[in-house]
Amino acid sequence: MSLNYKIENCDQVTESSLYETFSSNPTFFYLDSKQTTGESDSWSFMGVDPIFSVESKNNEVCITSSFFKIGAFSLNVDTSVKEVIDKSLVDLKINDQSQIPFLGGWICALSYEWLCKTSQGGIFKESLSNQSPETECFFSFYNEIYAINKNESSIYRITIEREAIVRWVNKQIETQYKREGIQGNNFIDTDGQRNSLISKLNSSTASETHNDNTTQSGSTKDAFNKESLRSNFSKPDYVERVKNVKSRIKEGDIYQANFTQKFSAEINGNLEDVYPSIREKLEMPFGALIKYGDETILSTSPERFIKIDGLTILTSPIKGTIKSDIEKKKDDKNRAELISSKKNRAELLMITDLERNDLGQVCKMGTVHVTKLIQLESFAYLHHLVSHIKGTLKEDLTIMDVILSMSPGGSITGAPKKKAIEILSQLETCPRRWYTGSLGYIGLNKKCELNIGIRIMYTKNGVAFFHAGGGVVSDSEPELEWEESMLKASVFLDLINDA
Repeated sequence: MSLNYKIENCDQVTESSLYETFSSNPTFFYLDSKQTTGESDSWSFMGVDPIFSVESKNNEVCITSSFFKIGAFSLNVDTSVKEVIDKSLVDLKINDQSQIPFLGGWICALSYEWLCKTSQGGIFKESLSNQSPETECFFSFYNEIYAINKNESSIYRITIEREAIVRWVNKQIETQYKREGIQGNNFIDTDGQRNSLISKLNSSTASETHNDNTTQSGSTKDAFNKESLRSNFSKPDYVERVKNVKSRIKEGDIYQANFTQKFSAEINGNLEDVYPSIREKLEMPFGALIKYGDETILSTSPERFIKIDGLTILTSPIKGTIKSDIEKKKDDKNRAELISSKKNRAELLMITDLERNDLGQVCKMGTVHVTKLIQLESFAYLHHLVSHIKGTLKEDLTIMDVILSMSPGGSITGAPKKKAIEILSQLETCPRRWYTGSLGYIGLNKKCELNIGIRIMYTKNGVAFFHAGGGVVSDSEPELEWEESMLKASVFLDLINDA
């Protein structure tokens, strides 16, 4: 089924007015690219009120929607998340004539544990001792979004015909009722979308034009209870566990592993209130704020997991980190130190090879190439070493096939991947959840872009959580590994301590 869609140029709105209008909505998403990452066009996307969502929780898959005829509803289905997404991309299509990469479709968040359990036929499942009863992944279907072109400072409203999508999901629900022998009619309402984005924007005082194209700066004062800040490891504990990883390397079990710690702090407000302040300070090619259920996920990640455009796929692993400095002489010294670091170069080379092999499983023979090897990329707060690997996908694979073949990313697990996951699960003591999982979009135009959540804060029940760590190799110095972990956590540590 080919769906109709409409693109409207929105001259009277700004990115900040969109954010102010929609960010308090419990179904808000904002995929936010503040930096161009060297590409010809850089885009951000925003929206609220998905027609429905598919989630996995406690090993059960369900369809949820706020548009069911009898209020909010959740229906368990006897199928996998992958099957639902695959079927939607076959049955619902857009004949794409636009240069906008995402025209509507799935906004998703995939936890580290879900990726481990479902990827590559579940071969990592037995390696994973840490489990969470919380939501493991969700895919929310948005038929109405705003697309912001960062290079041109232009904004477009995109609307995909709602009726055909509702008919499709209602057919899936009806099929499930028949399987269970249930006489049900609690389907998604086929009437018009209750409150379209444009009507909400027009009725809001936030629709007044602002002079800038960025979200307005919010205050972080008193946003967190700094006295409540905790890590699941003390410094001696962290150092001892790094030594444990090194001993496993010496024994020949692994070559490298990405060991992490988990922080928590009480939050007095909402992440959507502090996000503008974070965004003002940082350059974020894969920033995001996504609200789902009773959780909010904030990303300041600089790392691309995969980008799919047609049959072309790109992955960009990061390894090696050093602090940036406002004083040019010190910053130049830091940059030179990172580029010349034998340890970091060896670590990234190892992960580049791992990702090249992962791509080789889903790409046509002879098409996988490292286009940029160990390149310095700079962001606010930090400099990183990055590689870029590209290939041409096999034509018989779905986007979900690719995601689950590539997951979890080698840069946040280790090598060999399966054994590294097992060792990390034993040492880290708690689930990573959204940290080192993935956020992004899968469009009905068969385009996809996902990050790796290496700079993630998420909130639930008045508590904010975030993680940080680093790759451990044979010549790692445990004390320096702890310092690197604290450096990577500094974005959020500074936010809390300055509150």
